[in-house]
Amino acid sequence: MSTCCWCTPGGISTTDFLKCYASKTESREFQTANEDLCYCLECVAEYHKARDELPFLHE
Repeated sequence: MSTCCWCTPGGISTTDFLKCYASKTESREFQTANEDLCYCLECVAEYHKARDELPFLHE
């Protein structure tokens, strides 16, 4: 069974993951994160919650 980067509990917090994701660091993990946002509605919800907590990342 596959786990999602955004909505699966464990590891770093979603806001910390978003900070790393926003830094545009190229890695396989972030390619998977992009795919999760395409296919998992719960990941999209978690992404938006984190983005609301860190609005300066998207200015």
